[in-house]
Amino acid sequence: ELTAHSKESANELENEGSDLSDAIGALSRLPQISERNGNLELQRTQSYEAGYRNVQGNFTYAISGFYEDVSNGRMYVAGNLAPLDNEDVLSDGVSTTSTYNIGNYRRNGYIASADDHLSDNLDVALAYGRMGGFTADPDSVGQGVGEQQRFLTERDRNVAAANVRGKLHVTGTMFTASYGWVDSGTIVPRHVFTTQSVYMSPGLNINVRQPLPSFFGIPGRMELTADLRNLLAQGYLPVGNGDGGSLLIVQAPRAIRGGLNFIF
Repeated sequence: ELTAHSKESANELENEGSDLSDAIGALSRLPQISERNGNLELQRTQSYEAGYRNVQGNFTYAISGFYEDVSNGRMYVAGNLAPLDNEDVLSDGVSTTSTYNIGNYRRNGYIASADDHLSDNLDVALAYGRMGGFTADPDSVGQGVGEQQRFLTERDRNVAAANVRGKLHVTGTMFTASYGWVDSGTIVPRHVFTTQSVYMSPGLNINVRQPLPSFFGIPGRMELTADLRNLLAQGYLPVGNGDGGSLLIVQAPRAIRGGLNFIF
């Protein structure tokens, strides 16, 4: 349900394979699990949101505001994790990043967006807003970061995004490219808007879906997919500590995923 609002029923870009894409996207985000005092905890978010949308021809203007209350919030961390309490760090055993439980927090924010549906095969959207984010407390440098309140400070921060979504008529290739920007030295947890269709994730993100012809009369169809997240590795916030190492708080880990899907 959290991804259903982003579908455009009149837009041919999302007509094919959207259910499969939504399922894969949901599995990559849920559940939001971390570890607190050695026990597995599920991040829970209570959110209130209001929005207004105005459609004028091919243009859609929207503004949304939200308030959320998060328990067992989580962030990605990498580098030297020695200053952190081991009972609050959860590793997947494969990647170079781990999940750190930052406890409970409350925040609010808003974004305004403009979407131009240039054609059935091309859509461009821009968005700007402010919402609660975290910075490393300068006073914590060299003093260790064992307690959340000792090195994270929450303030409202600027965010912006540009999205392009299209389909190549000749090959049928469907693509989505987005670039998300936040204030320098800031980590802004992603809020899944239910009154906006703008995708706001830090850095450069590209998603490509390439339909393939059927072979040997096999029913159904095949599709190549590529999902590239935060290609420029932006939003990696270094935090100094007393032992000379460097802890990195990661807004969104750089990730490359791909697959060959058989849809029937």
